[in-house]
Amino acid sequence: YCWNNRFGNHLIAFINLIYFAFYQNNAKAVIVPEHPLFTFVKKNLEKKKVCQSDEIVDVTRKINPCGKLITLELMKEICDKYVTFKHEIPNESKYDICMHIRDGDIFKNLIHFEYVQPPLDYYYQVIKNNPSKKICILYPDGNSPIIPKLKKVIGDKNITNVDFQSGKMNEDIITLASSKMLIWSFSSFCIIPYMFSKTLKKVIIPESIIKRKRGRPWFSLKENSEICVVNLPDYILVGYWKNTEQQIEKILNYKLKETEKEKLLLQE
Repeated sequence: YCWNNRFGNHLIAFINLIYFAFYQNNAKAVIVPEHPLFTFVKKNLEKKKVCQSDEIVDVTRKINPCGKLITLELMKEICDKYVTFKHEIPNESKYDICMHIRDGDIFKNLIHFEYVQPPLDYYYQVIKNNPSKKICILYPDGNSPIIPKLKKVIGDKNITNVDFQSGKMNEDIITLASSKMLIWSFSSFCIIPYMFSKTLKKVIIPESIIKRKRGRPWFSLKENSEICVVNLPDYILVGYWKNTEQQIEKILNYKLKETEKEKLLLQE
């Protein structure tokens, strides 16, 4: 009966609701509030055996935003079949690589204990390892300490293949979805372009998303050639984010292991 939190969580909740209704049960319909980005594809129920009961089951608190811990691949399968995006996603890539940096509230006034963001080196190594690729870095507000550091090193080294974008949310989703490789921050927002992209060949996910010390993951994951998890040993424990000076220093100075840097290369 309501959408809680932000749009990435809305999509996760939507997919979990569909999984609960049509994969675990034989529901004949789902009832959701109107959403500005997503719509439910009813036509794919035409050949599905469903129950005939008129009973309505309210599972808002059960699935919003985390329901069953299903794989990211199954989430994508469900989304492809039952959910559409209300804005047009290009069929061709605009960038080779798009990177999302989450900032906003977690570095300001609403510090959520789970949202430990990847270090500066996670993003810098993408730039360093892909000097001939067209790269875009997207961020909402500019509160992250990573952003001025990246801009400085790009300026100091005269790197010309990197653009920055901080636009309207719909524009950012479309840009992130219009890439060949998507670099996730710790944010459910990245799930939206992943689900609806027509051009993605590789996805990089920080291990913090699926290896939480506190809280619950959004999905489980089977790594493959298209989905790579970057491990961050001895980094800030997920579930203990407090935005302290010591944690900011860790974000800015932590260095990736050589084995993890290799994962950040986009090969054609």
